Amino acid sequence: MEECRLCGKQKQLQRRSHIIPEFMYDGLYDENHRFLKFNPKDHFEKDDRIYKLPKGEYESGILCKECDNNIIGKLETYGNLAIYGKGIQNSRAPTIETFRTQSGTLFARASNLDYNQFKLFHLSILWRASISKRDFFKEVNLGPHEEIIGKMILENDPRSATDYPIVFSSFTDGKYLPKALITQPKKARSKEGIRVYIFVISGMIYHFFVGQSSEMPDYIVDETITEDGTATITSIPRGKGWEYIMKYYGLSK
Repeated sequence: MEECRLCGKQKQLQRRSHIIPEFMYDGLYDENHRFLKFNPKDHFEKDDRIYKLPKGEYESGILCKECDNNIIGKLETYGNLAIYGKGIQNSRAPTIETFRTQSGTLFARASNLDYNQFKLFHLSILWRASISKRDFFKEVNLGPHEEIIGKMILENDPRSATDYPIVFSSFTDGKYLPKALITQPKKARSKEGIRVYIFVISGMIYHFFVGQSSEMPDYIVDETITEDGTATITSIPRGKGWEYIMKYYGLSK
């Protein structure tokens, strides 16, 4: 028996718990069930190799069966339905409206989201990355926030929109930035100095802001998922994907 990292109880732990849910790799696998794994720093150093690996990132000995299958599993079930819409009832299906600003920026507004489940689903990925010992997640270290977010997940308490907000972006860059791509999560700082963790998964960029609720500027709060079940997804213009990612990775050509 070992201590489960989520509930803290002494239990038999799972031999395999995914850090990033398996369904989020669906668009990454090729015909041989291998996915693309990439570190932007390699691109900056003129090493454009993209590695094809047979399995997703998972770890043993971190979660008990109940926490893995029931608590986090329930969040993953909703996340899968909300993001990919497979088998979701119309009454629970998110609605998407697209808009374009006067400057030409395209963005979408998703509504009818379950605030609790959608937010905690994404925070569970951040939390699992923080507790993981895998080298791929070495930059994700939540420190004291790890316990707080773990408690939020365990108690099904997403708190307010200003607590650990998540901002979503999407990109389409064709051959210059393949959609079927996952990059090593990166720690960076926003222009206000707030710590942010960036995950790039299958055409989406997830920005996890970690800091005091009172520190969050309006533009972050306006774009994150809110208590009324709405969230904004900004589209990065074609050809600007690398520039956008490199900015957050602290790299420039």
